[in-house]
Amino acid sequence: MTIKSFLVLSTFASTCGNTEGPPDDEYGNEYGSVCYSHQLMMDLELEFAVQCTVDSDCTQILEETGCGCDTDGVIANSGYNTEWFYDMADDADSDGCDLEYSTTCDCVVDAEPVCDFGVCAWG
Repeated sequence: MTIKSFLVLSTFASTCGNTEGPPDDEYGNEYGSVCYSHQLMMDLELEFAVQCTVDSDCTQILEETGCGCDTDGVIANSGYNTEWFYDMADDADSDGCDLEYSTTCDCVVDAEPVCDFGVCAWG
């Protein structure tokens, strides 16, 4: 099974029996259930993207995932296909969804990408 197949199946399994999704206004538009699905897919995708073993694994800063400074965006591992991430983000944007990336918004000027307990982070 490919990762893409796994992601699709996981999303369907996580929403099984729940065709409504969250209230529409939770995501700021009338497409609440569509945005809910986009957010679930992105959250799952990022679980794989940020996995690491050593600091040198954490090399790819995903643009537009932070709060505006250079050291607050999501950091993906060196083997992660960022094209897939940006395609997913573009799909969500075209559906009118604002995705959340759970960054801390801490803008420490001299922070460096590190592998913190198996997850790429700013340290």
